[in-house]
Amino acid sequence: MAHSVQPAGFFMQRADRNKHLSGKKRGLIINETWCDHNNIQELKFFCSPDLEFLTIKCRPHYLPREFSSIIITAAYFPPQADTSMALNELRMALCKLQKTYPEDAFIVAGDFNKANLKTRLPKIYQHIDS
Repeated sequence: MAHSVQPAGFFMQRADRNKHLSGKKRGLIINETWCDHNNIQELKFFCSPDLEFLTIKCRPHYLPREFSSIIITAAYFPPQADTSMALNELRMALCKLQKTYPEDAFIVAGDFNKANLKTRLPKIYQHIDS
C-alpha cells in the first residue's frame, strides 16, 4: 500500500486481494504504540467472490490479565455475496480459532452489508448493524 495511506507510527498488515478477483488491496493498520509489529502474527486469510477476511493475532503492550492476546478479523461481504455461504465460512474459521486460542479476546470488524453475524455467530455481539 502506498506510504500516503500508511500514517507514521502505524504498521500495515497487508492481505492483498487476488488480482483476478478484484485487483484491489487491503489490510489492517495497527498503531505501533498499541502493539509492536513484532507481536503481530497473521493467522488466516481468505478471499472468494462472497467473502474476504484477514485474521491476525496481536499481543499489545498492555492487556488485561484474563486475555493472552487479541485476535482481530477484518471482513468484507460484497453486496452481491451469497451471505449464507460467506457466514458459514467465517463461522468455521472463527470457531476453529476460538478452540485454538480460548484465552484470547476476539474482535470482528468490517463491511458486512446485508450479512447478520448473529445468525451464525450468536455469541459475537454486532455493535453496528446498519
